[in-house]
Amino acid sequence: MKTKARKPLALLLAVMMAFGLMAAMPLCAIADGAEDYVCEIIGTGPGGENVGYETLDAAFAALVNNTPATIKLLEDITHSKFWQVNNKIVTFDLNGKDLVFDVGISAWDCSIDYVNEGNLKLCGSTGSLLNSTCVFTYVWGDLNCSNSSNVTVNGDIDLSDHYTSYVRVSGGGMLTVNGTITAPSRDIDCPAVLCDHSEIIINGDVVAVGSEGYGVQVLNEGLVTINGTLTANDDNYIIFGASGNNYHCAPDAFQATTSKPGYHEYTYTGSEYLFAANSFVWIKAAETTCAVTLYKQSEDGNNSKAVMIGTVLAAAESGIVLWDTVVWSNAKSAIKAPASKTWYKVENGKFTSKKAVSGDLHIGVKDQNNNNQ
Repeated sequence: MKTKARKPLALLLAVMMAFGLMAAMPLCAIADGAEDYVCEIIGTGPGGENVGYETLDAAFAALVNNTPATIKLLEDITHSKFWQVNNKIVTFDLNGKDLVFDVGISAWDCSIDYVNEGNLKLCGSTGSLLNSTCVFTYVWGDLNCSNSSNVTVNGDIDLSDHYTSYVRVSGGGMLTVNGTITAPSRDIDCPAVLCDHSEIIINGDVVAVGSEGYGVQVLNEGLVTINGTLTANDDNYIIFGASGNNYHCAPDAFQATTSKPGYHEYTYTGSEYLFAANSFVWIKAAETTCAVTLYKQSEDGNNSKAVMIGTVLAAAESGIVLWDTVVWSNAKSAIKAPASKTWYKVENGKFTSKKAVSGDLHIGVKDQNNNNQ
């Protein structure tokens, strides 16, 4: 229960002074018109009751530095000026409401989180989080996380109408985005995502459109994982290194990897470009289903006379297990796509392909007793 106003005010003040409560009770909690409170701090009244505030700024002014507190929203709040906050540990009980920081935020050494239904939105031209742990539902505008910040966005990050904005994580930070990052149409060398000696996990897509369409830039051992797709200009798909001295990767420049099975790995291992080495981008490989045709080898060993024994469907990117069989050791009888004359690799009974495959694939296999199948 929150503290409520009583009339007449003079009588209330006299009673409070008599019992020594004047210093303990925040003035905003005894102000006339308690129904105008927009939020309340849970359990901070003299009797453990909630204390109401007419503005979010007033509530934050009452918080004790580095002391956990919960602010419960009583109505939607749009904070329409730049919000700077230091050394606060606060959980917003959204209570089905929306809290929007409409101009931007600067948080130093803070912990900001939310519970219950509603939205905690960070909007505006600047979102700067330093050595802070923060959780938001949505970001509209640029986001700069640094100095070991750990930030989670449970929805999308939209850079629309912010021409030079981007998502930047540096200084050992960590960012998790459980949505899509969308950059506007622009023709400058500004990436949608920049990761500098930090880690970013994107559980959606990254879309960077425009004549330049810079996608992801990584440097200083930065790590980026995209569990959706990356859409960007082929020439500026992924950039390794600092601006003005960097290495560009096209979409098809990925490598095989054992560190993240099912992903395309992009990296630069040279020394020509400044700060480019030892950074990685992993993009989840799209699965392509195709028909795989199995043949039995003819008795004379001539594969051209092999007899078809069945077809299965295969996911060309992730691979299939061929009934606990092993592939012929003869390289030419491993796997073949006759229409394109393209040869594919089979290892440990799994078929994998670096590209999408169309048409039937012809596979020769042996069972565990080395008999032709």
